[in-house]
Amino acid sequence: MATTNVKFLSAGYITGSDEVVTSTGTITTGNLLDRNDETTWSSVAEGGDGTSATITWTPPASKTIDTIFLKNHNLGSYHITYDGTDTDFSPAINYASVTGTNSYHEVGTQAVASVVITMTNTIVADEEKYVGEIYIGLKDFEADKNPAEYNPIISKKGFDLDMADGGVKSIWYAEKFKADLNFNFVSTTEIANFNDLYNDHASFYFAPTPTDEGTDWDGDSWLVNWVGDKDMYKLTNGISKVVGFDVNMSLWEVSN
Repeated sequence: MATTNVKFLSAGYITGSDEVVTSTGTITTGNLLDRNDETTWSSVAEGGDGTSATITWTPPASKTIDTIFLKNHNLGSYHITYDGTDTDFSPAINYASVTGTNSYHEVGTQAVASVVITMTNTIVADEEKYVGEIYIGLKDFEADKNPAEYNPIISKKGFDLDMADGGVKSIWYAEKFKADLNFNFVSTTEIANFNDLYNDHASFYFAPTPTDEGTDWDGDSWLVNWVGDKDMYKLTNGISKVVGFDVNMSLWEVSN
């Protein structure tokens, strides 16, 4: 399996469940967009292998995309097309005998009026189809190389209460992803990509371990903000711009 460097993607282009139509299971459509891949959309009475279910995204106006991913799904076979069910992306996204539960796809840049996900079989035969999260958007850039330091944590919102007997009780409200990254030897060309990402002052998806293989991805991706200072002016080893720059990033997952 070919691995790739960390990627920075646009925020997802699906802006609301009113843009998404499912062939069944409409009561759970919102789960595709809540950024909680444990809550899933599920088909109803379309569980038999060979019975197709569909999810269709229709944006208010044509959008240009090149990246699609599905998280926490049980799809043994699926086909993703645009502007109906007969037009393939390049390369085509048409998979059978899938065993992974997270899928990441990059295609040639394409303007779309709609995207259709047609799901036929499940990994375990004859289950209702389900998907935890869908992303459709555009890649900002892939780093020339992976960071020299990458320190991700899942930050807990809550508190730990010391009890009289020496034990502890933990109160949990929520968990969010945070990460500090350090890139070094960043070229004068690539520094422009980091500069643009920071200057957008907008949320974006961070994918530290995507693959281009399609169906064997770990699912790691978070909608984040780049918080704190713009720290990208220090020269690596303090020598010259030819050697490159240090870029330090602090990423915090966006609130729901």
